[in-house]
Amino acid sequence: MPLECVYTDPMKAVVGGTVTLPCFTTLVTPVDWYYQHSVNDRGSFLCSAGYIATDYSRRFALSVRTGDYSLTIRNVTHPDAGVYTCREDAGLGNEHRILLIVHGKISISEFRVGDVELSSKKT
Repeated sequence: MPLECVYTDPMKAVVGGTVTLPCFTTLVTPVDWYYQHSVNDRGSFLCSAGYIATDYSRRFALSVRTGDYSLTIRNVTHPDAGVYTCREDAGLGNEHRILLIVHGKISISEFRVGDVELSSKKT
């Protein structure tokens, strides 16, 4: 397989920090990145061939050097945790998945719908 998996262990990042998710290929072909927050999440398209989806363009940057399509996330937040997939050939080829774990204090503004279930109990 031409797509090289650099990390097999989960990658870790700290809230507010920067992390680079590696993706290297020997093919001269477009590489797409996708993100899945949880197993129930259908996933989101992040970027392709230097174009980053608008929702992510402020904090995400894509390396577009020959063979290096690494994705950098700046100002990491807890919702950035999840599985990132780098896929060759405009999303049709080999893929490499990276689990990103985010550590640090969490603020209430970072929660997404479905992340937390609140309940009250009379005592």
